[in-house]
Amino acid sequence: MSIRDIERRRFGDRVEKLRRKIQVGARGRKNGPDWIAIDKFDTGPLIDENVDLHDLPYDDCSVDCYVCNAVLEHVFEPQLAIFEMYRTLKVGGFIWVEVPFNQFYHAHPHDFRRWTVQGLAWDMYRFKQHGAGITANASREIRNIAKTMQNESTISKISETSIANLENLVEDYSGSAKILRLYSGCFFWGEKTEHKIDEIDLVFMSRLRRRVLEAK
Repeated sequence: MSIRDIERRRFGDRVEKLRRKIQVGARGRKNGPDWIAIDKFDTGPLIDENVDLHDLPYDDCSVDCYVCNAVLEHVFEPQLAIFEMYRTLKVGGFIWVEVPFNQFYHAHPHDFRRWTVQGLAWDMYRFKQHGAGITANASREIRNIAKTMQNESTISKISETSIANLENLVEDYSGSAKILRLYSGCFFWGEKTEHKIDEIDLVFMSRLRRRVLEAK
Protein backbone atom coordinates (compact mmCIF):
# COMPACT_ATOMS: atom_id res chain seq x y z
CA MET A 1 0.00 0.00 0.00
CA SER A 2 1.36 3.45 -0.97
CA ILE A 3 1.89 6.32 1.44
CA ARG A 4 -0.92 8.13 -0.33
CA ASP A 5 -3.33 5.22 0.23
CA ILE A 6 -2.33 4.94 3.89
CA GLU A 7 -2.91 8.65 4.45
CA ARG A 8 -6.19 8.60 2.54
CA ARG A 9 -7.40 5.81 4.82
CA ARG A 10 -6.43 7.87 7.88
CA PHE A 11 -8.31 10.82 6.43
CA GLY A 12 -11.32 8.64 5.66
CA ASP A 13 -11.46 7.36 9.22
CA ARG A 14 -11.52 10.93 10.53
CA VAL A 15 -14.34 12.13 8.26
CA GLU A 16 -16.51 9.02 7.89
CA LYS A 17 -19.15 10.12 10.40
CA LEU A 18 -19.10 13.83 9.60
CA ARG A 19 -22.36 15.23 8.27
CA ARG A 20 -21.67 17.87 5.62
CA LYS A 21 -18.96 16.57 3.32
CA ILE A 22 -18.24 18.28 0.01
CA GLN A 23 -16.46 16.71 -2.95
CA VAL A 24 -15.07 19.29 -5.38
CA GLY A 25 -15.39 17.70 -8.82
CA ALA A 26 -16.73 14.18 -9.23
CA ARG A 27 -14.19 12.81 -11.77
CA GLY A 28 -16.56 10.05 -12.82
CA ARG A 29 -17.71 8.93 -9.37
CA LYS A 30 -18.82 10.25 -6.00
CA ASN A 31 -17.07 9.39 -2.76
CA GLY A 32 -20.37 8.12 -1.41
CA PRO A 33 -24.10 8.88 -1.18
CA ASP A 34 -23.54 11.12 1.84
CA TRP A 35 -21.22 13.45 -0.10
CA ILE A 36 -22.26 16.65 -1.89
CA ALA A 37 -20.49 16.92 -5.27
CA ILE A 38 -19.92 20.43 -6.62
CA ASP A 39 -18.56 21.68 -9.93
CA LYS A 40 -18.85 24.93 -11.82
CA PHE A 41 -18.98 23.47 -15.33
CA ASP A 42 -20.09 19.84 -15.01
CA THR A 43 -23.88 19.51 -15.27
CA GLY A 44 -23.88 15.71 -15.21
CA PRO A 45 -25.95 13.51 -12.90
CA LEU A 46 -23.16 13.08 -10.34
CA ILE A 47 -23.02 16.81 -9.54
CA ASP A 48 -25.36 18.09 -6.84
CA GLU A 49 -24.56 21.80 -7.00
CA ASN A 50 -23.11 24.00 -9.73
CA VAL A 51 -21.08 26.54 -7.80
CA ASP A 52 -17.86 28.49 -8.31
CA LEU A 53 -14.97 27.47 -6.05
CA HIS A 54 -13.82 31.10 -6.14
CA ASP A 55 -17.01 32.25 -4.43
CA LEU A 56 -18.67 29.47 -2.45
CA PRO A 57 -22.29 30.22 -1.48
CA TYR A 58 -21.85 28.76 2.01
CA ASP A 59 -21.73 30.46 5.40
CA ASP A 60 -18.51 30.70 7.37
CA CYS A 61 -17.74 27.55 9.37
CA SER A 62 -20.62 25.54 7.88
CA VAL A 63 -18.88 22.59 6.16
CA ASP A 64 -17.37 19.56 7.92
CA CYS A 65 -15.05 18.30 5.20
CA TYR A 66 -13.70 19.02 1.72
CA VAL A 67 -12.06 16.71 -0.80
CA CYS A 68 -10.55 18.60 -3.74
CA ASN A 69 -8.90 16.15 -6.11
CA ALA A 70 -7.31 17.28 -9.42
CA VAL A 71 -9.22 20.56 -9.49
CA LEU A 72 -6.98 23.42 -8.35
CA GLU A 73 -4.85 23.29 -11.51
CA HIS A 74 -7.98 24.25 -13.47
CA VAL A 75 -9.09 27.32 -11.49
CA PHE A 76 -8.00 30.88 -12.21
CA GLU A 77 -6.90 31.70 -8.64
CA PRO A 78 -6.12 28.68 -6.43
CA GLN A 79 -5.27 30.92 -3.47
CA LEU A 80 -8.82 32.26 -3.55
CA ALA A 81 -10.29 28.74 -3.90
CA ILE A 82 -8.27 27.50 -0.92
CA PHE A 83 -9.31 30.55 1.10
CA GLU A 84 -13.00 29.88 0.30
CA MET A 85 -12.69 26.30 1.51
CA TYR A 86 -10.93 27.51 4.65
CA ARG A 87 -13.57 30.20 5.25
CA THR A 88 -16.49 27.80 4.98
CA LEU A 89 -14.89 24.86 6.81
CA LYS A 90 -15.78 24.39 10.46
CA VAL A 91 -13.09 24.64 13.11
CA GLY A 92 -12.10 21.01 13.58
CA GLY A 93 -13.06 20.22 9.98
CA PHE A 94 -10.78 18.43 7.52
CA ILE A 95 -9.57 18.98 3.97
CA TRP A 96 -7.89 16.71 1.42
CA VAL A 97 -6.26 18.19 -1.70
CA GLU A 98 -4.51 16.47 -4.62
CA VAL A 99 -2.78 18.29 -7.49
CA PRO A 100 -0.50 17.30 -10.38
CA PHE A 101 3.24 17.82 -10.65
CA ASN A 102 4.44 15.88 -13.70
CA GLN A 103 1.35 15.37 -15.84
CA PHE A 104 0.26 16.22 -19.36
CA TYR A 105 -1.68 19.38 -20.09
CA HIS A 106 -5.38 18.62 -19.52
CA ALA A 107 -7.79 21.52 -19.82
CA HIS A 108 -11.29 21.32 -18.25
CA PRO A 109 -11.75 23.96 -19.65
CA HIS A 110 -8.39 25.41 -18.49
CA ASP A 111 -5.11 24.02 -17.13
CA PHE A 112 -2.94 26.62 -15.45
CA ARG A 113 -0.27 25.19 -13.13
CA ARG A 114 1.56 22.37 -11.30
CA TRP A 115 2.74 21.89 -7.67
CA THR A 116 5.56 20.25 -5.79
CA VAL A 117 4.93 18.64 -2.39
CA GLN A 118 6.51 21.68 -0.72
CA GLY A 119 4.58 24.12 -2.88
CA LEU A 120 1.23 22.56 -2.02
CA ALA A 121 2.03 22.54 1.70
CA TRP A 122 2.97 26.22 1.42
CA ASP A 123 -0.35 27.11 -0.20
CA MET A 124 -2.24 25.14 2.49
CA TYR A 125 -0.56 27.05 5.34
CA ARG A 126 -3.86 27.92 7.00
CA PHE A 127 -4.45 24.27 7.90
CA LYS A 128 -2.69 22.08 10.43
CA GLN A 129 -0.94 19.43 8.37
CA HIS A 130 -1.72 15.79 9.15
CA GLY A 131 -0.24 14.26 6.02
CA ALA A 132 1.48 15.15 2.74
CA GLY A 133 3.44 13.42 0.01
CA ILE A 134 3.35 12.16 -3.56
CA THR A 135 0.29 10.50 -5.08
CA ALA A 136 2.38 8.23 -7.35
CA ASN A 137 5.76 8.18 -9.03
CA ALA A 138 6.02 9.25 -12.66
CA SER A 139 6.08 5.80 -14.25
CA ARG A 140 2.35 5.90 -14.97
CA GLU A 141 2.88 9.10 -16.99
CA ILE A 142 5.50 7.54 -19.28
CA ARG A 143 2.91 5.59 -21.27
CA ASN A 144 0.63 8.64 -21.51
CA ILE A 145 3.52 10.74 -22.81
CA ALA A 146 4.51 8.15 -25.41
CA LYS A 147 0.96 7.62 -26.67
CA THR A 148 0.21 11.33 -26.82
CA MET A 149 3.44 12.04 -28.70
CA GLN A 150 2.46 9.45 -31.29
CA ASN A 151 -1.13 10.66 -31.61
CA GLU A 152 -0.32 14.36 -31.85
CA SER A 153 2.82 14.37 -34.00
CA THR A 154 4.59 12.60 -36.85
CA ILE A 155 7.24 10.86 -34.76
CA SER A 156 7.99 7.21 -35.39
CA LYS A 157 6.05 4.61 -33.46
CA ILE A 158 7.50 3.97 -30.00
CA SER A 159 7.77 0.26 -29.32
CA GLU A 160 6.07 -1.38 -26.37
CA THR A 161 9.49 -2.63 -25.27
CA SER A 162 10.87 0.92 -25.18
CA ILE A 163 7.92 2.17 -23.15
CA ALA A 164 8.20 -0.72 -20.71
CA ASN A 165 11.95 -0.12 -20.32
CA LEU A 166 11.33 3.54 -19.51
CA GLU A 167 8.66 2.62 -16.99
CA ASN A 168 11.05 0.21 -15.31
CA LEU A 169 13.81 2.83 -15.19
CA VAL A 170 11.48 5.32 -13.52
CA GLU A 171 10.36 2.65 -11.04
CA ASP A 172 14.00 1.88 -10.21
CA TYR A 173 14.78 5.57 -9.79
CA SER A 174 11.74 6.14 -7.59
CA GLY A 175 12.74 3.26 -5.33
CA SER A 176 16.37 4.31 -4.96
CA ALA A 177 16.48 8.13 -5.07
CA LYS A 178 17.36 9.88 -1.81
CA ILE A 179 15.24 12.86 -2.85
CA LEU A 180 12.46 12.05 -5.30
CA ARG A 181 12.39 14.79 -7.92
CA LEU A 182 10.14 13.10 -10.47
CA TYR A 183 6.59 12.14 -9.54
CA SER A 184 3.07 12.30 -10.92
CA GLY A 185 1.30 14.44 -8.32
CA CYS A 186 1.08 15.27 -4.64
CA PHE A 187 -1.43 15.47 -1.82
CA PHE A 188 -2.01 17.35 1.42
CA TRP A 189 -4.54 16.79 4.14
CA GLY A 190 -5.08 18.78 7.25
CA GLU A 191 -7.40 20.31 9.79
CA LYS A 192 -8.78 23.77 10.39
CA THR A 193 -7.81 24.60 13.96
CA GLU A 194 -8.95 28.22 14.09
CA HIS A 195 -11.10 30.68 12.18
CA LYS A 196 -8.80 33.61 11.58
CA ILE A 197 -9.65 36.04 8.78
CA ASP A 198 -8.37 39.59 9.02
CA GLU A 199 -8.83 42.74 6.95
CA ILE A 200 -5.73 42.04 4.87
CA ASP A 201 -7.18 38.66 3.88
CA LEU A 202 -10.47 40.21 2.87
CA VAL A 203 -8.83 42.95 0.79
CA PHE A 204 -6.47 40.56 -0.97
CA MET A 205 -9.17 38.00 -1.72
CA SER A 206 -11.46 40.74 -2.95
CA ARG A 207 -8.81 41.73 -5.46
CA LEU A 208 -8.38 38.14 -6.61
CA ARG A 209 -12.15 37.73 -6.94
CA ARG A 210 -12.34 40.90 -9.03
CA ARG A 211 -9.58 39.57 -11.28
CA VAL A 212 -11.49 36.33 -11.74
CA LEU A 213 -14.65 38.23 -12.71
CA GLU A 214 -12.69 40.33 -15.21
CA ALA A 215 -11.33 37.16 -16.83
CA LYS A 216 -14.80 35.78 -17.61
